[in-house]
Amino acid sequence: SYSNVSEMMDAPPFTDQVDYAQRRDLRQRKLRRFKRENSAAFQEAYRVYQGAVERAPDDLYFRMTFANLLQARQEYAGAAEQWRLLLARVPNTAGWHEQLGHVLSEEGKQGEAIEHYRLAMQILPGLVRPHIWIGTAHGKQGRFDEAAAAFRRALQISPGSVTAHRRLGDL
Repeated sequence: SYSNVSEMMDAPPFTDQVDYAQRRDLRQRKLRRFKRENSAAFQEAYRVYQGAVERAPDDLYFRMTFANLLQARQEYAGAAEQWRLLLARVPNTAGWHEQLGHVLSEEGKQGEAIEHYRLAMQILPGLVRPHIWIGTAHGKQGRFDEAAAAFRRALQISPGSVTAHRRLGDL
C-alpha cells in the first residue's frame, strides 16, 4: 500500500537525498487526503453491503464482499464472522479458509489461522500460499524451525516463489 511505501521511503537511503524533506511532506499530504477521501467511501460501502447482507442473507457474493470490506477496514472480528458464515454454507472453498486464516492471524490467533490454512491445503493440495501463511504464522509465534520448514515445503512446490525465498531469508 501507499502507506507502506511511504514508511519505507522514510529510511535510508531515501533520507540522504537532497529533496527528502519536500518529498516526505508531499507524500504525507497525499496520504492524509487519500485517507480523508476514502473514509467516506468506506463508510458508504460498509452501509450498502451491511444492508445488502441483512436483506439477502443467503447471497454469498454480498457476504463475501462484505467480509472483504471488513477485512480491509481491519475489523477482523466482523470479517471472521462473515468468513465463518460463508464456510458454513460452502465448506470446501480453499480461498475462504485462507481469508479466515488471515483475519485470525491479524487477531493474534495463529493456531486457529494455521488450522484454516491446512484446510485450504487439503482442499487444493498444490497451493503454495497456505504453506507460506503457515510459515508466517509460526514465525509470529516464535516457532522458527516450523516456519522454516513451511517455507521450504512451499519452495518444493514452487522453487521460484519469490515470497517463500524472501520470507525464509528474513527468518
